[in-house]
Amino acid sequence: MAAAVLLSLAVAYLDLTLKTDVEITYLQFVSVAMVAWLVPRRWSVFFAMAVAALQVPAMASGVGSVTTLVANVSLTLGTFVFSALAVNELAGALRTVGHLARFDALTGVPNADYFKSTMDAELLRSRRYGRPFSVAFIDIDDFKTVNDTLSHRVGDKVLAALAASVSAGIRAGDVLGRVGGDEFALLLPEIGLADARALLERIAAGVSVLAGSRGWPVSISVGVTSLGDEVDEMCSGQDLLEFADALMFRAKRETKGSVVSDWFTLRESSGGLHVRDAVALEEHAGPADAF
Repeated sequence: MAAAVLLSLAVAYLDLTLKTDVEITYLQFVSVAMVAWLVPRRWSVFFAMAVAALQVPAMASGVGSVTTLVANVSLTLGTFVFSALAVNELAGALRTVGHLARFDALTGVPNADYFKSTMDAELLRSRRYGRPFSVAFIDIDDFKTVNDTLSHRVGDKVLAALAASVSAGIRAGDVLGRVGGDEFALLLPEIGLADARALLERIAAGVSVLAGSRGWPVSISVGVTSLGDEVDEMCSGQDLLEFADALMFRAKRETKGSVVSDWFTLRESSGGLHVRDAVALEEHAGPADAF
């Protein structure tokens, strides 16, 4: 921003003092574009008008007719303002595209790709410093019933409201992401299994109260897992997510609207590494449509 202001002042001064046929006025488009890219539309237009005003002395020094001067100033002003608006619109469109590439349009939380990349980065940090790290997998119970009986529009409201409710109940450093149609995942850095479970139980209770107050026949089932103080060097973020997913299915089978937690483990066998133990795999099997 400061560079753009200095550039515009320098160009205006040089244009006034240098006696040359080179049109250095065009360099003002650079300063206008720089500011328009960074600030809201109103301020970009104001800056474009200010830059046009800076050019008036230079234009007046080489023009004998007032009519010609007014025409030149008007043309310069219009060109600078149009350029500012165009660049500002482009910047806004690119920011929107960038946001949509990382965040879910309906709920406003990170989408699956952005969530997983954030999870991998946080897991690396936890592994480096040997800090606790937990992951929760959240599924909305009976969400299909909402879509089938109350309409998909109501279903969208349920997703947005539940995402907002969960977001309101987590800490500043936690990250909620939408990883499926009615599935969410939650990163819980610097928190162990017991505290993570307690947090998710409070969140699940809050969601039940919210759903009941609006007449929505839904709740959330949650699986929570943690690496503990000694971070396993062999695990990946996807391993943690799959393990929490298996625990979530266990919660659904036992009592919908409940929270199931367990320490994350990797089990070796002749077939390689298996994220879930035999019980979790068995409980995870079966048609998901039943939920």
